Amino acid sequence: MNRLRILQLFNRYLLFGGEEGCVSRIGTALRQLYEVEDFSYGIRELLRGRNEIPWAELPAFLYNREIAARLAHRQREGKFDVWLVHNVFPAMSPSAYRVAFELQVPIVHYLHNYRLSCVNGFYLNHGQLCQRCITGNFTSAFLTKCWHHSRWQSGYMGAIIASIRSKLFERVAHWIAISEFQKEEHVKMGIPRENISVIRHFYEPDCPPVDFSQARHALFVGRLSPEKGVDVLLRAWRLLAPRGRKLFIVGDGPERAALQRYCADHHLREVVFTGFLSRQEQREIWAKSLFSVVPSVWYEPFGMVVLEAWANGRAPIVHDIGGLAELIDHGVTGWRCPPGNEAQLAAQMETLFSRPELEHTAGGGAFNVLLERYNRRCWLDEIGAVYQRFKRHPLTGRRRFNRTADGDLAVSAPAVKTKPVLLVFEFYQLGDGILSLPFLRGALERYRVVVCCSPNVAELYSVCLPEMETLVYQPFWRDWRGNGIGISECIRQMRALRPEVAASILPDPRIQCLMVHSGAAERVGFRTDDQNIWSPAYLRWRRVKVLSARLVARLWQRVSGSEWLTRELERGKPTRAQWKSWRQLAETLAVPWRDEFPWFMADGEVPLAVNNFLSRARAERRAVLMVHTGARNASRRWPREHFAAVIDKYLRDNDSAVIVTDSGKNNLPAVSSPWCLAWQSRGLREFFAVLSRVDVILGNDSFPVHAAAALGKRVYTIFSAQDAEWFAPYGNEHRVIQKDVCRFRPCLDYCKQPAYICLDAVTPDDVMKKLAADHRAAEI
Repeated sequence: MNRLRILQLFNRYLLFGGEEGCVSRIGTALRQLYEVEDFSYGIRELLRGRNEIPWAELPAFLYNREIAARLAHRQREGKFDVWLVHNVFPAMSPSAYRVAFELQVPIVHYLHNYRLSCVNGFYLNHGQLCQRCITGNFTSAFLTKCWHHSRWQSGYMGAIIASIRSKLFERVAHWIAISEFQKEEHVKMGIPRENISVIRHFYEPDCPPVDFSQARHALFVGRLSPEKGVDVLLRAWRLLAPRGRKLFIVGDGPERAALQRYCADHHLREVVFTGFLSRQEQREIWAKSLFSVVPSVWYEPFGMVVLEAWANGRAPIVHDIGGLAELIDHGVTGWRCPPGNEAQLAAQMETLFSRPELEHTAGGGAFNVLLERYNRRCWLDEIGAVYQRFKRHPLTGRRRFNRTADGDLAVSAPAVKTKPVLLVFEFYQLGDGILSLPFLRGALERYRVVVCCSPNVAELYSVCLPEMETLVYQPFWRDWRGNGIGISECIRQMRALRPEVAASILPDPRIQCLMVHSGAAERVGFRTDDQNIWSPAYLRWRRVKVLSARLVARLWQRVSGSEWLTRELERGKPTRAQWKSWRQLAETLAVPWRDEFPWFMADGEVPLAVNNFLSRARAERRAVLMVHTGARNASRRWPREHFAAVIDKYLRDNDSAVIVTDSGKNNLPAVSSPWCLAWQSRGLREFFAVLSRVDVILGNDSFPVHAAAALGKRVYTIFSAQDAEWFAPYGNEHRVIQKDVCRFRPCLDYCKQPAYICLDAVTPDDVMKKLAADHRAAEI
């Protein structure tokens, strides 16, 4: 039987710490039972050798496109059954969660800190315990600058966490806490109690405990950072002032210099800072130490340093706080002191110095507890109970999970879809399909969405929204030769879906007729009238369409007693942007409008020649412009000699590179330059992959400019017959290049002139002026 395949995700920190060590141990242990692969990323990769985070990289904290593409590719290649997520902040970003949700990969989330309700993850605000943001309101973090002493960094991180909390709490398959205290804190945040398992860490000693023959001193092991409370330990040591005793501080961190200054100012010569030590050097320090101290001032979720002390036969003194309190049986496996009380800490250390037999007895008992309760076998049994819930179904070969009545995850047959079915009609072209993505992405959170569309748009959706279903149908008014399924077969397939809601933004009576025949009880759309149909008023078919729609609607109402549309919408302005109609539909159906960039994953493979060209451009810090010269209709294709002039001047005026492509219409201009690459795409995935790597795109009013805008790119569009107010790429309305020289414009490709004067009116100089105005903002 195939073993469960697990992808383990971890965002590395600037400095190695206990969390990273735990992640490594967890991955090694899991490989005994499962096929485990690691995926790690850190702030160092994001900085790329720089000393500080540039403003241009800040959006990566909200959505790291590179990580999203790499994860999507890794999942499709590895076909992992479940992701084990440890941490994604800050560099990996919530994009990791979104990719998992879009690809429908279940997440098991390991909890190591409190980052989901605290921007620094420690519940500390300038050294003081603070839980003011536990409900998800991070205003206090912004006002008090509790992360990196920066208001904008605290506020930005708070906004990122707040934006993902509710979705994360609902959609993560299972959570693993490392202590009961940590579990209760996350229940307070809003995670269902029954969806969190407590699995404490394990520790396997590789040698017997060190003896006590040389043990005379005290020891601290850990990162020298504010939450570890080393300053409290030094104040207690100053009160104790033991003669002939030393305090070893093993570790390093940002507080080391300040702690050493404190020792120098107060003449604490008995305090020895060792820095990081090898395992053998640490063992020598443990042999000299009678006990260790864990003076954490934050709600430590667990405390691996306690298990390390037990492995060396030492019972530690810990602050009675967080998960540390659960580990220590006072007087049996260690000693607890009130947090932040240096007087009581000093008194406890003095007791152990004066009565070392107490430590001898407790240390031996603690070692036995470690072997019995915190071993790898026990941990694997507990984690195995979680992963046992993700089994391969024998018939489908797919892994499914659901919840039992008590909230536990249980194995089942393929899950029955319980979401209501939303049937959407979209019979326009590829660019229109792109503009529908924010609505469809939001609708998928509430509905099982099925889009009735033409074959080319169905291919687009399969790439951009692979989790969404399509019903492929070429409408008879476009497929007049009768290719594809007929209208009766289309209606049969629609009825088999049993849709609760049918919707469309197209004010077309033929589509509204299909809505009625689909059997949907609720039909939402824009009625067919002068206000909602976008087309020139002088066209005869426009008037015929409006009149016939009114007649048929009235006839239907008389015969059936019901309306075609149960909820009629109105644009308010005939030339309003098309995407606003989708947003209006989203508001009507109470689904979220998901227009966060990018709208889809560009996870295809970049051709080798293009990849080499891009790498060479990046190495010389050149911005990359893509020029797409194609368009579906001749009335939208700017002359290729004009494109050639623009490319030539652009390369001469800027330290840039250009990739020129088209849609197979042989419209590529001839440009001779080492920094100009001609390339033809072999499919949508490859095109999107290359598009995601460029900085700017120039093109005609066609699908590629809408795809680039959906990826968050700067887009310059040359408009001719169409009205830019309705069709401009999303977010790039101010980058439209157009000349109003024809009284019949907009004409929907029905040109009444002897030549395309609207295209000829746009000169290369017009395009260059538009590009130059925004060129610096597009530079790398």
